[in-house]
Amino acid sequence: MTELLHAGALGASALCAGCAALDRPRPRVRELLLMTVMTLGMLDLVTGMRVVPVVVWSGMLLAASLALAVRRRGRIGDDQDARRRLHTTLSGVLMAGLMLIMAIGHRHTIQQPGHHHAVTGPLLVAALAMGSAFLAASAARGAFRGDSMTRLGYGSLAASVALTALAAFV
Repeated sequence: MTELLHAGALGASALCAGCAALDRPRPRVRELLLMTVMTLGMLDLVTGMRVVPVVVWSGMLLAASLALAVRRRGRIGDDQDARRRLHTTLSGVLMAGLMLIMAIGHRHTIQQPGHHHAVTGPLLVAALAMGSAFLAASAARGAFRGDSMTRLGYGSLAASVALTALAAFV
């Protein structure tokens, strides 16, 4: 079951990266970079090759998310671009946390008796679960607006985050 969730999330992430590349005549480089890092990180984690440590993938995802969140000076996009940028940025942040949870297992983040940081693990798991549910629902709502490529991008983003969260918490 988990393998099917991983495969679905990986396929949805690759589809979302393709939408970012093909959406406009000139691709959005930072968004494409984030989606490529996300897809490659998921592929590395799912296949078990572990070419790059999961912590490094998560750090690269956070760095790419921050790069995407920073808006260039003097350039104001429309609301649809701002929404897409927000969703993609949040998906990178959530995916970084979900990848870490999947690497160590969410059951291992719950503190064992005798250790000091008993609250951190369950709160992190709960925050990632709620954030993933919110982002998936919000992106799914965006899948009903705009042209076909925009709808496909939002739908695949929602599917990727939802399936990864399910795979991480199953």
